[in-house]
Amino acid sequence: MIPKVVKVIGKGYVESAKKYCPNLKVKVAPAFRYSGVWKEREMYLEQGRFVIFVALPMLIYEAEELIEVILKVDKTLKINNYFFQIKPHPTQDIKAMKVKWKDKLTKQFEFIQGDFNLCVEKSNILISGTSGTCLETLAKGIPLIIIGNKFGLTQLTIPKDIEQDVWKLCYGVQEVCDAIIFYMNRDAATVRRHEEIGRKIRENYFEPVTREGVRKFLRLQ
Repeated sequence: MIPKVVKVIGKGYVESAKKYCPNLKVKVAPAFRYSGVWKEREMYLEQGRFVIFVALPMLIYEAEELIEVILKVDKTLKINNYFFQIKPHPTQDIKAMKVKWKDKLTKQFEFIQGDFNLCVEKSNILISGTSGTCLETLAKGIPLIIIGNKFGLTQLTIPKDIEQDVWKLCYGVQEVCDAIIFYMNRDAATVRRHEEIGRKIRENYFEPVTREGVRKFLRLQ
């Protein structure tokens, strides 16, 4: 039942794909879904605003749990000029989410929608669950806070060779607050180092979509 060839979206996945079957033939294919990580940046941060982008998971009960955590974080943070931008999963009804949470969310919160890459480029950090968008965000040099799953196993999608300095796994409200403050207080050298880590992630885990790569993938050459 094992296929003759397995194709992965980045060269960094080759060895892990062969972990339990060393003789498996593994090749790299264009990362069609994540082609946005190779686009030139279109959005930039606004001065004087620290934007925390919250990408909600697909399962509604996990999304609501994440919002509850963020509400507690908002009450605990002792800093100024920060804002939460919450993006529901594409399968969720943003209007229904706004109605349900309108009485609990303060002026620090805003529900947003649109292209993920454009949204994350306007943020300082991302908070999410175990989503495929996590590695995509790191590839842009933007730090990541992952909220551990209280309903079951936390299925991390971050490869082990990526430094945890640029991402943090948090379970408690205070851990999330500490991580936000850590990333808010990064100096210029740390920001450049995180951007360099992002470039390495992009090169190792997201094969660019090119004409030559697509033709090779379709076995047209």
